[in-house]
Amino acid sequence: MRTVAISDYRSTPCNKGPYALRRMGGDTAHFVMVTFRESEEAIRVFAGDDIILAKYYNLDKDFLIELEPCSTHYDVAPVLVGCGRSMWDRRTLRTHLLSRNANLGKAGEVLS
Repeated sequence: MRTVAISDYRSTPCNKGPYALRRMGGDTAHFVMVTFRESEEAIRVFAGDDIILAKYYNLDKDFLIELEPCSTHYDVAPVLVGCGRSMWDRRTLRTHLLSRNANLGKAGEVLS
């Protein structure tokens, strides 16, 4: 994930930060990939015209138990931090979420 997905996320314009979230459940590692982008258009630059369709990489099928067909998008609401100032510069950001489930046996490899 670090060498392919996270690198790709970071290299696209208007990316405000990628995150790989991991939760262990028995012998399975569950991953949620989150990116923050400035706009829906910025998501399209990364994901293509159909932003609902999940984007995968060639190596994903070797590590993932299932390939979720869709990604989910959210608007990030500004959080006020005093005196009416927002910690997000008053810009609305969009998140691009994709859940990924990986075998525990390969979980360390997935993050490398």
